[in-house]
Amino acid sequence: MPGLNGVETLKEVRGASPQTKVVMITGYARDELVNEALKMDVFACLAKPFSVRDVVDMVKLLSESP
Repeated sequence: MPGLNGVETLKEVRGASPQTKVVMITGYARDELVNEALKMDVFACLAKPFSVRDVVDMVKLLSESP
């Protein structure tokens, strides 16, 4: 979402759809933002660079979680 950081976007998603599973992807692994997102029950956080295999593994985990 233009003009919003990941945590601000997460808040918007949570407001619209609280049950949605969210994986944060960041190129700016600022600890305070990642920690804030994890406190908001983010499923996981992937930091760039990551591999296609990392994404595939994350999708498998998401599909297996309740």
